[in-house]
Amino acid sequence: MSLRRRLLLAFAAIAVVLAVADVVIIRTVNTSLYSQIDDRLSNAIGRPGGPVPGGSQFPRAGQGQPFSELYIASWSASGEVTVISDGVGANQTAPSITASDIAAHLPDSTGVVSRPFTVGAVGSSDHWRMVVVRNTDGTVTVTGLPLGLTEATSAQLTALTLAASGAVLLVLALVAWWVIRLGLRPIDALARTADEIADGDLSARLEPAPAGTEAGRLTEAFNGMVHQIEFAFAERAASEDRLRRFVADASHELRTPLTSIRGYTDLMQSGAIDTDEARDDALRRIRSESERMAELVDDLLVLARLDQGRPLEQAPVDLVAVASDAVLDARAVAPGQPVGLELPDSPVVVVGDEGRIRQIVANLLTNARVHTPDGTPVTVTVACEGPIARLMVADEGDGMDPDVSARVFERFYRADPSRARDRGGSGLGLSIVAAVSEAHGGRAGVESAPGRGTRVTVELPLA
Repeated sequence: MSLRRRLLLAFAAIAVVLAVADVVIIRTVNTSLYSQIDDRLSNAIGRPGGPVPGGSQFPRAGQGQPFSELYIASWSASGEVTVISDGVGANQTAPSITASDIAAHLPDSTGVVSRPFTVGAVGSSDHWRMVVVRNTDGTVTVTGLPLGLTEATSAQLTALTLAASGAVLLVLALVAWWVIRLGLRPIDALARTADEIADGDLSARLEPAPAGTEAGRLTEAFNGMVHQIEFAFAERAASEDRLRRFVADASHELRTPLTSIRGYTDLMQSGAIDTDEARDDALRRIRSESERMAELVDDLLVLARLDQGRPLEQAPVDLVAVASDAVLDARAVAPGQPVGLELPDSPVVVVGDEGRIRQIVANLLTNARVHTPDGTPVTVTVACEGPIARLMVADEGDGMDPDVSARVFERFYRADPSRARDRGGSGLGLSIVAAVSEAHGGRAGVESAPGRGTRVTVELPLA
């Protein structure tokens, strides 16, 4: 059942309860008012000077106790009516009582007062409350009191009760309208927005509601949730896109050496290579491509293990010693490229996997050597700043455009769209640098500009 229907049913139940309460109150008060009239009649019959049940002598008007409010009449057996006191005041008329009314309420025994009953008035809408007494001499005494004041009081009470209940119902109706039309409006908007999101529109949002209200908190929480969902879907889409690009790039990188190996193998099997020198050259090329493919697979395994969060070896590693060894290796590999080294006076020790940290420095130096012209100076710097150790490799080459430098840590990314092998490897070197740095609780960054060279910085926490 909807909340709107529940509110309407609750309003209807309250209306029924009020109606029942009004009926009970009006009936209770009317019963009390008529009981007071009946008590007054009983007291009037039994008071001194009043019409005594069973008696035959009745005082006339003006004798003894006056009966200005009472209607007192005597009916003889022959049907003669003797009015002792008419009890008629201003704007009143005498009671319209007939012999059949008397006969219907006449007691069976003398001296017994009948149950009170109500009759109309002559020529008006007034009413009288009457009792009948059978006398010992055969006459009947009829006594009554006017109900004008009692009925007026009852009418006023009824009007006041109905007016109060109507006012309460009106207020409740306004509250119900406000709750249904205004209070449920945010819920309706929420339902519509949720339907739009279910249809695929993740940009749908609720309109801001007043701060500090339940609707405001609901709107803020819902919009925040949808924002997180949209972000998660965007991240998933980006992840899937990266995965597809990763698979495509890995397939591309593996296809080239496999094609070369298969080509040389086919030539050897077909007998196209028939000299010892040609066969040696083919075997050398097959071995070179195999090593290239093995290196690529090793790099992919390193990234896969790092992505899985596998624990690395934890041991003290001196960055000064690692950088020194890497520079010596770089100078041996490319004697024509000057590689400088700037080190602090004391060791810089971090905790981690020494083999992976050495791989960071080797990849950075290889990247600088491959992507800069021969003879371009390269400088390796190790420094400390607070709890952070910094390893920087800077070259004085041509630098990179901002859109290129923003993507250098992406896997299989190479600035050369032709993906030529003479201008770089598989495009995983800097990706491994970033992944290893993050696995050690650090980060990698790059600063570059066209004509101003490139500087790659790796930050690791000190031991």
